[in-house]
Amino acid sequence: MEEIKRESKDDYTRKVVPGGPLRDSPYYIPQLSHVVASCEDRIPFIALGEELEKEDFKHQGVSVEAPGCCLALTILHIPTFRGCTQKMVESMTRSLLTCKFRAQSARPPRGWTLEMVFVNNILGSSHSLEQGVVQRVLCMYIQLTDNAGAEKVVLEFQEDVSAVCHLHSLVETFAQVFNDVSNGLSSLVEIKSFNFKKITLGYGPKNSLTVTILWKSSEKGFHVSVATDKADFGANPHHVIVNQLAIDLNQTKSLARLVQILHETWQPMSAINNLPTAPQLGHTNKVSQPICCFTIIPQSPTHVRILFRNFYCLDIYFRGNKLVAIRDGAYSQFDTSGVIDGVHPTPGLKAFLNLFLDDSSTRNLATRRRSTTEDDNPPSPVGIDTFDFMSQPQMGSPAKTQQTTKDQTGYTSSPAGGAFPLASPTSHQSTVAPSPAGMLGTPSPGMLVGVNSPSNSALHVPSPGSFVPAPSPSSLGIHMPSPAGTFISPQGMVDGGSPYPTSLTMPSPGPRNWPGSPSVPGPSPRGIGSAMSPGHAALHSPPDTKHVAIVGPPSRILPQRSWAASVPTLLSHDSLKKLLTPCPLPGSQPTLDEVIMSPLERFLGCTYMKRHLQRVVQTEEKLQNVPSTEAGVVMCRSEHLECRASHNTQTLQTLHLKITKTPESKEIWAPDDLIVLEKYFELKVASAPYKPNVLTAFGRLFAAPPRILKDCINLIRFDMNLAQDRNAKWSLQLCLTMPPGGPQITPTGTPAIVLKNNKILLIFHLTRINVNLPPGTEQTVIMPLVHDIINNVSNYAEQKTAQGPPPTQASVAISTMLKRFNEMHPKGDCSLLPAVREVITNLVIPM
Repeated sequence: MEEIKRESKDDYTRKVVPGGPLRDSPYYIPQLSHVVASCEDRIPFIALGEELEKEDFKHQGVSVEAPGCCLALTILHIPTFRGCTQKMVESMTRSLLTCKFRAQSARPPRGWTLEMVFVNNILGSSHSLEQGVVQRVLCMYIQLTDNAGAEKVVLEFQEDVSAVCHLHSLVETFAQVFNDVSNGLSSLVEIKSFNFKKITLGYGPKNSLTVTILWKSSEKGFHVSVATDKADFGANPHHVIVNQLAIDLNQTKSLARLVQILHETWQPMSAINNLPTAPQLGHTNKVSQPICCFTIIPQSPTHVRILFRNFYCLDIYFRGNKLVAIRDGAYSQFDTSGVIDGVHPTPGLKAFLNLFLDDSSTRNLATRRRSTTEDDNPPSPVGIDTFDFMSQPQMGSPAKTQQTTKDQTGYTSSPAGGAFPLASPTSHQSTVAPSPAGMLGTPSPGMLVGVNSPSNSALHVPSPGSFVPAPSPSSLGIHMPSPAGTFISPQGMVDGGSPYPTSLTMPSPGPRNWPGSPSVPGPSPRGIGSAMSPGHAALHSPPDTKHVAIVGPPSRILPQRSWAASVPTLLSHDSLKKLLTPCPLPGSQPTLDEVIMSPLERFLGCTYMKRHLQRVVQTEEKLQNVPSTEAGVVMCRSEHLECRASHNTQTLQTLHLKITKTPESKEIWAPDDLIVLEKYFELKVASAPYKPNVLTAFGRLFAAPPRILKDCINLIRFDMNLAQDRNAKWSLQLCLTMPPGGPQITPTGTPAIVLKNNKILLIFHLTRINVNLPPGTEQTVIMPLVHDIINNVSNYAEQKTAQGPPPTQASVAISTMLKRFNEMHPKGDCSLLPAVREVITNLVIPM
């Protein structure tokens, strides 16, 4: 003690001299402060270790990693905890080398760093930082207080370990298939990154589309996000169905299925994303209510529903072999005689889709067998969602593949699961109860395969009544006796047909007399070379025509039936792209003012306008409906004219109007008057953007008295540049809807032609011509004109409101000119055309 005191006195004790330097305290002992600091550094680790022990995490205790380095808490054993199974944890720990906690600061808020070192990477990647043998996973945690902060750190640690375990289990199953070069899966997708916390895959053209999968404990499932590597490619086409992809992945726990869906659907989804989805005004009668032209509603990763102006509906199903099935979504999948509330059937849809059949789709259609009763009865009400959109054919007798296999998706599949799209039972027994179809006249698939076949007792397929929506792994294109077996063909998915031998000749079924059972079309009475599965032929994957010889009757054209579009139409990906990609109208020269639309939008727009024409005929008093025996034709008549509206039979993308004279009005019209009106209807009325109020205004014009209509036809000639006046100072355009910026006699967008009380309101848009104006400027005038039919006078329509804007210089000049014209014009002829020509010839407004 004396030596310590003497040492302290000699070496450490310093006196404080007033005004001099500050001396150290005589009570400061460096060795003691070092011990205290060391204890302060270890106390947080001890508290963290106690919390880990409460959750059964075994650790090594606090240790110094190396001289001069920080402290660490090494985890020795990771137990099975909530959210992770024992199999997941054991699979992950086999690749885990070390797991350590390190502290970033001594005082709260304290930062913790978790380092997990993995070896034996099960799946390589193309990322430059993931090329080594050892992969490190770092996680950061913040401990706010010393008292309760350790519990939060351990909870977040469990969530991170759970995320690594779930992703490792998913990737480990996928790696067994991906690393097998014989199945060709590695040619469809690129592993861009895998750091044990998330995996990023590249697919699509030049693998420029990416999908990232990671486990989120807050969502208790995998989270899927999509993006693109190249900015010029645009948005990822799967962003519309990303939520459905995540739901499907969490249900199937199969990354191989997700890759297959992404590979087979990026082309049709790219085409679907070409549709305009921005809300616009004027698409309905309610001009103040914006509505989307197209609304994309994903139903599943392989099913998208498209609404057109919330009026028509299309169902698009993605199938294998680069095919899609399109049907009218207004019809129920279970009862085609009923229509879903809120949407309407699309007439002519089947004929329109058939125009886009190409070699790929027609080759598959050639293998279809159509029942003789299909033309007279609705198709089977079996929903498409009960079938898998991907199916792989397996050739040979079904009796040779009796043993069920369990593949990497975890499903137990039947031998015929790859060819029979219905879900197969998990096991086959020697004794199966007979199907009601066998007693009532319609054979079940199990009975059909037994015709002239020795393997009837070995194969039993469920009857049409048992439609189980759970997919079998063979329908995903995965056929392998072990997890590393064949996944898909290098060329992509190939659809399969019926599982029954193609050499069987089926007898004609009995009458359809199932009480309270859906109508399932059976085989044709004529024996053909292929026996199809129950349900409509378009719902099944077409067989491979390269290996199977099909002998059957030629396909027939469907008659016009209201339910015809409920039968799915098979189109190839190229055909779908042509259907949904904006392009000029076929057979026309593109112009600068032409609105480029997709063929589907033009067809639906014309169909929508044709339906609205029927409504106009019903609401206008001077128009009468004329019954028509032709399908898809709307006919009506006014006092002196008859018209017939129908689609262009070649393209079904334009709406044409044929106007004929009534017997009592043949001498009224000039030979080309009706031709001008027909052309005006095609170019200005039934054209993009297909506004119904434009058609309403044209219907009122068509119902006008002959004298007024003749003058309007002559004005239309000026509008369409079919007639010219060299003395005109203004160009003329007849407005069918109220334009913005003019006198708001009616709201903007409403019909601009009003016929009431022997008066007609017309709106004209005048543009100054034949004058030198500064670049970028244009002198325009909106001229509302009211013509009194009885008194034969035309006046400027003034807005008679107390709060209205004051009259403009142009309105005063036009009003004065028309009043002077009415005084000088003779009362015999109609004054509408001369009054307008007087304005466009003599109106001068100072700039």
